[in-house]
Amino acid sequence: MDKWTQLTRQPEYLHLVLNHWPIVGLAVALVFLLGALLLRQRGSILLALVLCTLLTGSTVAVLQSGEAAYNRVLGSMPQDPASDIFLRIHAEQAREKAFLFYGLTAGLVVLTAAAFRSSAVLNWGSPLALIAGGVCLWQTAQIAETGGQIKHRELRVHGLPTKR
Repeated sequence: MDKWTQLTRQPEYLHLVLNHWPIVGLAVALVFLLGALLLRQRGSILLALVLCTLLTGSTVAVLQSGEAAYNRVLGSMPQDPASDIFLRIHAEQAREKAFLFYGLTAGLVVLTAAAFRSSAVLNWGSPLALIAGGVCLWQTAQIAETGGQIKHRELRVHGLPTKR
């Protein structure tokens, strides 16, 4: 078995690889969408909407790999009560905010399909998608911040978290 196949069968590794898609990928796609809107380039707006749809849709794989990795990560952590707390809160945040990503993905699918047929839909729907995408990106950053602190004590600048 090659190294790549071996790594991708480990849910904790897969989660670490995939979790950047809805964070970094969505951020880039939203900047692209903003630029396309400012330039009023229909083709670029449609491409940006497709990218946003794919990247917000990737949260399904991120959440599934995170759920699969939870017990493995919990079992591999050193005896550090703070890590346990960060892991629990990270998982809770992801589950609680999942509806935002699923909703945005569904909305983007409908918007993109309708926008291929009607420029009017594209004109009012794309700015809404940009705003909703920004909200999801902000929520993703909050989830990622807690996730990064699970095993990285140097990132714990505010002490133990409280439920947000």
